[in-house]
Amino acid sequence: MTTLSNELYLRGISYNSLLTNRANDILFSDVLELCEVLGYIARNVSHIDGEYPQGIAVPRDWNMPITDNITSGGHEMKWGRQYRVYLGSVVNCPPIIRQRLHNDQHNRFGGSRFVEALLACGFTPGYGNNANIVMQTLVRIFTSTNEQNALTQGFNL
Repeated sequence: MTTLSNELYLRGISYNSLLTNRANDILFSDVLELCEVLGYIARNVSHIDGEYPQGIAVPRDWNMPITDNITSGGHEMKWGRQYRVYLGSVVNCPPIIRQRLHNDQHNRFGGSRFVEALLACGFTPGYGNNANIVMQTLVRIFTSTNEQNALTQGFNL
């Protein structure tokens, strides 16, 4: 079992997490399953957004501040930051991501610790993700032939 943040750490890539220990992550059976998902997300990401409580410093251009103790969806204040990935398509979506999709029409999933780690490997907040640039970064991180094949397989799903 592994996580994206663990794989980045093992490869010498570090970043300062802004999340508390309550943040959710996505646990993958192995690095090849992770790479397939990363390739799929690289091709299908629509945008990445985050909600954060008012008064917390935000180092990136997150587009959904929570103000007046109410979230953008009209719910009570969250305890901390929450990040989500929105997919433009969920056709052939890997099962580990499909099971995490919110029950709405937005094709989105959470796992803030996973989403935060995505930012350390080429993804950007908002709508500015370029699939080819993200894949170029991913193949520099995941260098074995099997990992790169899994990235390509996920990209082509």
